[in-house]
Amino acid sequence: HAGRTTTMTPCLVCNKLKPDYNKTCSRSCAAKRSRTVDWDAVDVIRLVEVDKRTYTSIGIDLGISDSAVRKRYLKLKKNLM
Repeated sequence: HAGRTTTMTPCLVCNKLKPDYNKTCSRSCAAKRSRTVDWDAVDVIRLVEVDKRTYTSIGIDLGISDSAVRKRYLKLKKNLM
């Protein structure tokens, strides 16, 4: 396959150019693509602290485990400090 040219197409996540044989341009985009929940659209801190919801009830609504909700909540709290 010497001299083969590679067609560049946009990444499915961030629209950067990538080789057409890849679905995404990087591992970080691949990880974002595989997520079940769009965390940007969910305010976990408000749900836990203001609405006093349990991790389990939030997880049921989002279709994920209570551990995933707890880990995301703790990560967000740590980043705020």
